Amino acid sequence: MKLFTIGVTAWNQRDFFDALSGHGIKRVVDVRRRAAARGAEHAFGNKARLERGLAELGITYVQVKELAPQEQLWKTWYAKLRGGANPAEIWGAHKARFLKQSETVECVDSSAKSDFRAPTCLVCTCRSHEFCHRLIVAEMFAHKWPDTKIVHLKP
Repeated sequence: MKLFTIGVTAWNQRDFFDALSGHGIKRVVDVRRRAAARGAEHAFGNKARLERGLAELGITYVQVKELAPQEQLWKTWYAKLRGGANPAEIWGAHKARFLKQSETVECVDSSAKSDFRAPTCLVCTCRSHEFCHRLIVAEMFAHKWPDTKIVHLKP
C-alpha cells in the first residue's frame, strides 16, 4: 500500500491538483487543525476551495484534526522557527512531543486499513515534509501497517 503526502505551499494550484490526479489519489486526508493556507497564491488550499477542487476531480476530502499538532505544540514550534531556530536541531524534541499526543495516537490506532485502500494523500500546509507533522503521521501509519510505502509528492 502507498500513502502519499503533499504540502500546499510547495505548489501552484494547477500543479497541486494535477499531482494528485496524476498519482491516482482518490482520498485526501487534511491533517491540519485549521484547514487554511496563507497568501493569495495558496488560497486553493483553504478548506472550502480545496474541497471544491478535489470534488471536481472525484477525490474525497476529509479533515482529521486529531492528526494535527495540538495548538500549544504548534505555537511553540512556530515561535522557535520564527526566532531563528534550526529546524533540524529542534525536530527531535518536537517529534517526541507530537508522538505523546494521545488524540493522535488514538486516531491512528483506531483507523482501519480499509479506509486507506483507495490511494490516499495526507495534506498539510508545509512546503516540505522533512520537518512537518504529516511525515510523523505517515510514519505512524507505516509502523501500524508495515506494507505501507510513503511517497512524498514534490514539485
